[in-house]
Amino acid sequence: MRLVWITDAHLNFLTDAQVSLLFARVNGYRPDYVLFGGDIGEAPNLKKYIKMMGQQITAKTYIVLGNHDYYFGSIEAVDEAVLEYCMVTQTVEAIYANKRPTALSDTVGLIGVNCSFGDTRNGNAGTV
Repeated sequence: MRLVWITDAHLNFLTDAQVSLLFARVNGYRPDYVLFGGDIGEAPNLKKYIKMMGQQITAKTYIVLGNHDYYFGSIEAVDEAVLEYCMVTQTVEAIYANKRPTALSDTVGLIGVNCSFGDTRNGNAGTV
């Protein structure tokens, strides 16, 4: 099994062309699965990046959201939008702690721990 794991990508600091180049490089490894480990972007642009993943990455892609993915949005709204879009695309799947492990093979599974704590600098963990 061939995996590519990218964490803390912060794609919002890249141009769309640079994001596409990253995804092309990922495809160059010919992975069976791609794993994004949080901090993909920020709430206002997260759906765009997930859509780009679904359109450009050839392997099944799994994501776990990080705290930056909730910036400038609410936890509830971000989670709802991500899950809704992942149901539509079917090539990108969000892994959350309340789900059963996702089997990649008979001996390998994924269990995601979604941060869902928001930015507590302002004393309100329910908002970002």
